[in-house]
Amino acid sequence: MRLSWKAVLAAAVCMAIAIPAIAGPTSFIGIYADPYHYDMDAVLTDLYQQFTTWTWVLPSDDGIMCAEFSTSAPHTVITIGIFINPEHSVSLGDPTTGISICFPECRTDWTWMSQSTYLSLGIDYDWIIPGPHPDTGEMRVATCEPGYPIAPMYVYNWFGINQYAGG
Repeated sequence: MRLSWKAVLAAAVCMAIAIPAIAGPTSFIGIYADPYHYDMDAVLTDLYQQFTTWTWVLPSDDGIMCAEFSTSAPHTVITIGIFINPEHSVSLGDPTTGISICFPECRTDWTWMSQSTYLSLGIDYDWIIPGPHPDTGEMRVATCEPGYPIAPMYVYNWFGINQYAGG
């Protein structure tokens, strides 16, 4: 039986979609314009335009139970709403002031931490950036290994405002 290249390509695409992303030995954090962690920017054409971001963590091979980080937006952007993932078991703070968020079970695939809604006061080029929690000076996760050891978390991407950031 001979398979056409279209059938092989379709099977490869289906497998790529079905297989979850794996970070390997490192956990990453990124900010995205959609709930699918694909678009990494917003194009704002008018003043006072509203837009939404999702902060996602891609766990390492050891998974995550908790994450600790903050996000910073430029002075031309006001945070008007924050929604924390309702599946969390405990969270302290919020992304703009520093958040520590934990889940009741191990997370081994992309996990969204928060959704933030912003109001733009300008149409400048800028970034929303994931960064360290101000109390610890670090971006870090508690892994799912016995004793929940702490591991560093690294930035996967910044979120572009009026500039292409990928996706």
